[in-house]
Amino acid sequence: NHLINCLLCVILLIFLFTLLSILRIMLLMHVYYEKLLRKYPDAVTVKDVVTLTGYTLTTVHNWCGRGSLKAFHKGLKFCIPKIFLVDFFCSLIFRSIPRKSLWHIQTLNEFSREMKRKK
Repeated sequence: NHLINCLLCVILLIFLFTLLSILRIMLLMHVYYEKLLRKYPDAVTVKDVVTLTGYTLTTVHNWCGRGSLKAFHKGLKFCIPKIFLVDFFCSLIFRSIPRKSLWHIQTLNEFSREMKRKK
């Protein structure tokens, strides 16, 4: 019984350590994208996202329409608060896009290099 309790404690500690590592990476990723987008205004347009990311107007509109990328309507156009764009870039939905744009690949690679430098 004592052995089982010790084993469960070890498993719990491994789980917590893994969770903390994931949270650390997500925090660093948020900081990375906030820094990358600092020159942009607090809210951007779909065209801004297209120009930045290299994805098409249709793709970005679909992200907004599905709610994957949180946005609000300003007249007939979507307006995307920068903090929601950062959240989207850090999301599993965005990171798991099968056919990534060149910008997407470059930013993931740069983030990975920064993570290695910080270790």
